[in-house]
Amino acid sequence: MSIAASFNSGFKAAADAAVARMFYSTGIPFSLIESQYCKEAFSAVAKCGPSYKLPTRKALSGNLLQNAVASVDDKLAEFKTQMASTGATLVSDGWTNVQNRPIINFLAVTADGAMFIDGTDTSGEQKDAQYIAAEIKRHIQQLGAENIVQVVTDSAGNCAAARSVLTDDFPTITFSPCSAHCLDLLLEDIGKLPWASDIIRKGHTIVKFITNHQQPLAFFRSHSTVELLKPGETRFASFFIMLQRVQHTKDALQETVMDRQYKQWLGSRKKLSMRDEGKTVSETLIDERFWRSVEELISVCGPNFVSFVTDGRWSSPLRGKGLLANVPD
Repeated sequence: MSIAASFNSGFKAAADAAVARMFYSTGIPFSLIESQYCKEAFSAVAKCGPSYKLPTRKALSGNLLQNAVASVDDKLAEFKTQMASTGATLVSDGWTNVQNRPIINFLAVTADGAMFIDGTDTSGEQKDAQYIAAEIKRHIQQLGAENIVQVVTDSAGNCAAARSVLTDDFPTITFSPCSAHCLDLLLEDIGKLPWASDIIRKGHTIVKFITNHQQPLAFFRSHSTVELLKPGETRFASFFIMLQRVQHTKDALQETVMDRQYKQWLGSRKKLSMRDEGKTVSETLIDERFWRSVEELISVCGPNFVSFVTDGRWSSPLRGKGLLANVPD
């Protein structure tokens, strides 16, 4: 290695160490180093050379902040210009924030991206069809009805009724349900079928028992390179994602309950209910009928089935086996 290369290598190591100390000492998330803005910042600093001095706290909270806000306003102005030219979709979505307040978000979406419009706090309001319709109408008028080509809401009953109310007021706008929410409700209906709900219940019991106890989880991790997934509270499809991961880790789960140390741990539990639950989990995991049922349910809810449903054709490779007997045509 040449003297120059060695010299540059030393500077590189010193710079890396300085950047690392900045992250470690301030608690900055490591993911920031992969941010586009972080890379742009360091690249811009490098172009300035050794004479560059960091901005002061006053500058960050003063003129630099004002300039950033002005830049965002310029981009929003461009977005609104494009929206007037190509039209936009108004999207609404309800959620609950960390203060447990019910919020409805409104966004305008075009081919180039999305713009946040408003977040309405609906605390104390009766969120019936008339209220939802009034909120959507207010935002359509704010953006200009001539600039909106479609409105998308979820598939809840009050939103569906609100769409019917607004159709007469805005005949040129298409009012549509959210396809993701429709599929989620579809999977929820499938999950309520007796044969499906039993599989989901067993799978959920397995995941809860393994992940809620430190020793079984440690035994499982010694046999698996991936984690078990817990279902989300607001998305029924997450139950099927959970089952997919259970199926993927079948060997590791079976090896866990057959592990001598696991059996010793389970036998030493003082609570009879815990020993009984662990025994049930073990019996389920070594039961091939359970695994065949998991495979069938995942197949039913796979991409092919979803495409049949979205095409309006209720069909599945498993219909001939009678698994979808309770699903209406």
